[in-house]
Amino acid sequence: MATDDYKEPMSDIAIPPGALLEEELECGGLTREDFARELGASLGYVDALLGGRLPITPPIAAVIERLLGSPAQLWINAEAYYQRNLAYVARIGAPAL
Repeated sequence: MATDDYKEPMSDIAIPPGALLEEELECGGLTREDFARELGASLGYVDALLGGRLPITPPIAAVIERLLGSPAQLWINAEAYYQRNLAYVARIGAPAL
């Protein structure tokens, strides 16, 4: 019997990976301003990224890896999971954070 390898997220909320990134930046002693400078981006861009209004892309994940030491793939996977969970949350009618 064939089974589906994909399992839908069990959570009825979608938390953007930027929320975790914000905590990681703080633990690493970096401010939003520091991160914006490292990205070569505006503070508004960083705020949108941390708030989940913009995705964590591979180039951004590479900067995070350089700054914090956490693997870029972790952030890419977290973004993909967030996007899948957003779709799930929208389908069941639950609010996204």
